[in-house]
Amino acid sequence: MNRLFVLCFSLLLSVGAMAQQRPQQTAEERAARMMETYKKELNLTAEQVTKLEEINKQNTAAMVALREDTSLEREQRMGKMRELRETQAKAIKAILTEEQQKKFDALQNNSRQGQGGRSGGQGERARQF
Repeated sequence: MNRLFVLCFSLLLSVGAMAQQRPQQTAEERAARMMETYKKELNLTAEQVTKLEEINKQNTAAMVALREDTSLEREQRMGKMRELRETQAKAIKAILTEEQQKKFDALQNNSRQGQGGRSGGQGERARQF
């Protein structure tokens, strides 16, 4: 009976650990993935793509530097990251048409909902189960 209990408990722990594993992406990979999403969903012009790539490049470099800055407390770092994301969103919206801005806002909202687990809440998919 004890062996069965230990086996079940071990199986439960291993399934939980496997469910939490996600392949880690570099900042550049995340930026490239978002760029593809923006190109597709926002129907960007070639000029907008060039400007957006530059905005993303600058933001990615700033985020990497911020992550490596050990002089800041976690809360300070998170606040500065939030500021960087807000600044990036404003810069992106400045190069978009009004219609594209609405789509961009919708993409941002969907992205935030999907990150529910990171901010303490649950994303839409997690709530389904």
